[in-house]
Amino acid sequence: MNWKEKKINAGTVKQNQIKQITFESTEDLTDKIKSINTSCGCTGAKYIDGKLEVNYRAQRVSSDKNSIQSIKINYINGTNETLMFKITIKK
Repeated sequence: MNWKEKKINAGTVKQNQIKQITFESTEDLTDKIKSINTSCGCTGAKYIDGKLEVNYRAQRVSSDKNSIQSIKINYINGTNETLMFKITIKK
């Protein structure tokens, strides 16, 4: 396993705000990652210095809502891993 945690409870965020979430790798993956894909346009991710820095922009909601997002890490050797985070969006 390349990540200390593959699932994170990211807590809460207010609608229309950005929350930063960090996944830590167990080793330097700089030369091993081919691409990073997120499950929606509301999430951006970048691998820097042993960490996957994720920025999640909460959508507008009519009431509090739980959201689960995923990030697929594709490696140069053809394998992949999926990381996930759960977050509650507050109105």
